[in-house]
Amino acid sequence: MDRGQTTDQPGHPARVQVSSSGKPLHYFVELSKRFLQEHGEVQLSAIGLAIPQAVNVSQILTTSGFATELRIRTGLLVSDEGSLDGTSGTLPKGKIEIVLRKSDDFESLVAGGMPAQRTQRESRQGALQVEEAVTSA
Repeated sequence: MDRGQTTDQPGHPARVQVSSSGKPLHYFVELSKRFLQEHGEVQLSAIGLAIPQAVNVSQILTTSGFATELRIRTGLLVSDEGSLDGTSGTLPKGKIEIVLRKSDDFESLVAGGMPAQRTQRESRQGALQVEEAVTSA
């Protein structure tokens, strides 16, 4: 399963699995906005090093007025990957699930700003501009 995509698991119909590598932060923010528009809610989930990325997505959406936090759950996921010193055993990883609800101002923010539905090319160009601005700063 590709991270950053929805899953077919029972549970939340608008689930975004946030990863710490591969896709830029902007991708997860835009995908979450699309799910907020379609479903009224979005669930951000992340494991391990991706947790700060999921929290950042949540903060961007809440501080910009697109969403409000409905629920946050944390826990540990135990895997059999082995310990850090190379010995066998279980290695617990942190897990977070953040459920956001569409704010009352969502529609006016989307109508007043950029359209929620953008082409893939425009999304890539926007992500490149953000990356260039960050690297030049």
